[in-house]
Amino acid sequence: MNRCFNLLALFFLILICSSCNKKGNSSPGDEPYLINKDSAAVLNISSKIVDFGKVNTFRQEIVELNVKIANSGAKPLSLYKADVSCGCMKVEFDKKVLRAGESSKIRILVHTEGNDGFFNKAVFIQSNAKNNPEIIRVKGEFYKD
Repeated sequence: MNRCFNLLALFFLILICSSCNKKGNSSPGDEPYLINKDSAAVLNISSKIVDFGKVNTFRQEIVELNVKIANSGAKPLSLYKADVSCGCMKVEFDKKVLRAGESSKIRILVHTEGNDGFFNKAVFIQSNAKNNPEIIRVKGEFYKD
């Protein structure tokens, strides 16, 4: 009985795999939702993990970090939005379109008020790049004198 079940399962597995390799009768223009990844925009981030070290919260109210970004793809790159995982962070970036080879920066502001101890948060970058979304980790340590 077990052998019969195994043979039946193998038969269906072969049937499913062989049907996945069949080409349809559609022409390349019939599928507008497919993106040619070779000609897409590519978002490059200079540092995906930004460590601001130790910060005394009595002496510094805001930590400012600048992260360089570039478009290494063939098509123009548009940044849509940047979401943060904590209300203590704010992200600013130019809304301009980056052509192939152009670069810009993302400015990350971390408010130190109310923070104490280790800090490890995320910035989620939404764009039209083929590697969308991208994540920048922001970490460090807050302490009080």
